Amino acid sequence: MTEFLTKNADTALVEIKEKLYERMDILRTCLGRVFDPELSDMGYAADLTERQMMNELQFLENLLDIIERS
Repeated sequence: MTEFLTKNADTALVEIKEKLYERMDILRTCLGRVFDPELSDMGYAADLTERQMMNELQFLENLLDIIERS
């Protein structure tokens, strides 16, 4: 990775939050069938990879919550 953040801490924090939100959107897209109400009504169970992705999504949500509240 050759990308750098700005030296301005406030701007850097905004950039980090934007990247985290983008990553969350990607995970939600990948997990679309897990969150599909029609499939969950039919007893669809997430596989190991999907559960790991859901854990990652939860981590990102919690981290962003901490950042937003700080």
